[in-house]
Amino acid sequence: WLGMLPLCRALAVRGTEVVIAANHAPSLNDMTAAELKVALPRVPCETVQRLLGEGKLSVCDSGSDDPVIDLRRVSPELAEVARDADLVILEGMGRGIETNLETADLTCD
Repeated sequence: WLGMLPLCRALAVRGTEVVIAANHAPSLNDMTAAELKVALPRVPCETVQRLLGEGKLSVCDSGSDDPVIDLRRVSPELAEVARDADLVILEGMGRGIETNLETADLTCD
């Protein structure tokens, strides 16, 4: 998530509501959603702290404990957040479209 934090911060500063999804349970070296909810408020960046306080930057539990993401099995919370999103970025090992080519009904405007 640290690699994504600068992008998330930049999008949120420009007015985008950013939700960082993280696994429910540990997988390899990934932070869990619970760990991320504790870690983000400790990030030594006034902008990140302001965005968290304003609700423009938040964390969502993916419902997964796998190193890959199966879009058919995400948490109801993540499915709801993603439903109305203008942009969804799948970042990290096993979080790409290639792991869902045969199962997901993906569209592009």
